[in-house]
Amino acid sequence: MRHFLRSIFAFAALLMCSAVSAQKVTLDFTDGANTWGLPSKSSDGVKSGTFTNGTYSIKLTAADNAYYISGGKALFIGKKNSTIELPAMNFKVARIEVVGADGASTSLEASIFVGDKGVSNSVTGGNFTAAFDIKPEYQAAGTVYIYKITSKHNAQIQKINFYEVDENKVNEPVISATSKVFETSTKVSITGDEGTDIYYTLDGTEPTTSSLKYVNEIEVSETSTIKAIAVKGEKVSFVSSLDVNKVTPFTVSKLIEWSSDKTGTVYQDFSTLTLNNAKVLFAIGDLVFLREDGKCIELYKMSGLKNKVETNDILNGTIKGCAESYNSMPEFIESKADADYTDVSALQITKSGVVAEPVVATLAEVINCQHIFDLVKISGVSLKVENKKYSIYKGDEVVALNNVGTVTLPAESEFTKAGQLYDIEGIVSGISSKKGTIYLRAIKAAEATGVEAVSADVETSEAYNLRGVKVAPNTKGIVVINGKKYFNK
Repeated sequence: MRHFLRSIFAFAALLMCSAVSAQKVTLDFTDGANTWGLPSKSSDGVKSGTFTNGTYSIKLTAADNAYYISGGKALFIGKKNSTIELPAMNFKVARIEVVGADGASTSLEASIFVGDKGVSNSVTGGNFTAAFDIKPEYQAAGTVYIYKITSKHNAQIQKINFYEVDENKVNEPVISATSKVFETSTKVSITGDEGTDIYYTLDGTEPTTSSLKYVNEIEVSETSTIKAIAVKGEKVSFVSSLDVNKVTPFTVSKLIEWSSDKTGTVYQDFSTLTLNNAKVLFAIGDLVFLREDGKCIELYKMSGLKNKVETNDILNGTIKGCAESYNSMPEFIESKADADYTDVSALQITKSGVVAEPVVATLAEVINCQHIFDLVKISGVSLKVENKKYSIYKGDEVVALNNVGTVTLPAESEFTKAGQLYDIEGIVSGISSKKGTIYLRAIKAAEATGVEAVSADVETSEAYNLRGVKVAPNTKGIVVINGKKYFNK
């Protein structure tokens, strides 16, 4: 499983003793324009170049751009496959730390390489001090290390620290769990070198000798970040870390309730979703909209369901993934932390010839984000297109249409005719600026149900179109005369 295991240096331990692997060299970029001669603005940035501070040299190769950010006091370099060739040290290197600026990307992924071989752990996040532990077989003095960005993000680097191998150092303890993802509890064990004492925390804080002392296997019943150090005499190891995650169970009702008070995008990873005769209102690719007991959610971009689930299917069973609240909209997606956790194999898909019935709705209700993810029918609306973007309207009420590419639309010459109205079916979705949109499923010309032809006794009265504009009584389409709708062919 791809859990994010991050070894972070224990600063508290450093304060306690100085026998930990010593920091030998620091490359400081906080005054990079003067100290290293880096270009001082984006427009002067380089894609490659060698720069020196008089003692050490670095070689930059940027996929996008590299320069010095005066505001962040950092070396800026990006994006994927950008590299910094670091100077060779005359000592064995145990660890390389890259100090990121506060405003740097939290999604940045990077590693240390020798040639094209990864020789360290990978770290996610660029806005803190990232610790890269060098594999023992690549720690030799004189080795040329390369810092490499492996994601589509930019790095903002303030300092790079090199730590020397301490032949007498205490190795960090090994943390293991019977299961890293569990439903009720998991048992955690921590092992260290012979003769060491182990101290740990369960809340993600950095452990010290004042923390809990490890004696026996620990039973953990909640999602936790376990961190541990090994101590021998005055020597203290680096910190080990392991995340264990308790599964959060959801039903359709619970997912809607959980997401209702959230703002922005909120995730609850390592979750399950149990479906009970959920009706597929609309399925296209890896997007599935469901209704269960009148309540609706979306299964969003779950690749395991792509082209397997069809509109009108019935779904039963439990799937694994991540609950997501997107602007309070209830969605279930693939796990963000561990792709192997996502599992839809237990889902039972039953084909059904029964067509899902839409809920009758108004444009005002959609605009106010009612009926989210439900299938609705809106009758008697006009259709327009501007800059290839379609929308439906009635008076001043306008709602955007998505997914028009998979639906046969009437020719523009048809829907621009005066009085031409349509009935549309679709999924209420895509809240943008707190305004609902329609994920179009079907569109057809509106039936003139209950609308009479203009009779002779009223053809001399004042007439108005549906926008309230005065027109001739014999104007084609629907006209309003004395508060009543009439239809002229």
